[in-house]
Amino acid sequence: YAVAHYNLGMTLEKKGEKEAAARHYRTAVDISPVLVEARVSLAKMLLDAGDFPAARLHYQAALAEDPEFGPAYEGLGSLYAKTGDFEAAVRVFNQLLERDPGNYTAHVNAGLALKRLGRLDAAAGHFKKAADSDPKRAEAYVQLGSLYAARGESEQAMALFRKAVDAVPDSYEAHLKIGIEHARKSEMAPAVEAFRRAAAVR
Repeated sequence: YAVAHYNLGMTLEKKGEKEAAARHYRTAVDISPVLVEARVSLAKMLLDAGDFPAARLHYQAALAEDPEFGPAYEGLGSLYAKTGDFEAAVRVFNQLLERDPGNYTAHVNAGLALKRLGRLDAAAGHFKKAADSDPKRAEAYVQLGSLYAARGESEQAMALFRKAVDAVPDSYEAHLKIGIEHARKSEMAPAVEAFRRAAAVR
């Protein structure tokens, strides 16, 4: 009964018993190779353990079985990014976005990969789409603001960092970036206040 093994694997993983969880995910996949949820869960554990080749094979097998299964694209794209193949990561995230144009995480991850490739305008486009798709999350604002800050456009950067704080008041990164921008302009009192807020969060 593959689904029972998959469910037991999830329970064991939540309890922190990763080796036992992986065994049950493997059993679920052996019994039912079409159970892509189990295959992707196993792939994620392999990815976290640093076994990139095995993780890639399971992600690819999941997509071959179900080309619409979003978590497999997310996992495979993250794997390519972790191994430094940012071009492949962008391709995978774009494949997911063709199927799910409003996927916040895919836009952010595609933007991060493009940023590593030095394609900053394309990265900014993805961060903007992520922010539009979910204005209540902070990371896209922080990443987009960082691009403006790197170009010396402090006012635009600061506006985005403040949007991040409005969306998520406990955003460590947003408070930190606000402090850095104030410090760059020798505005030390608000810089200190922003750094204190960042420190209170983390």
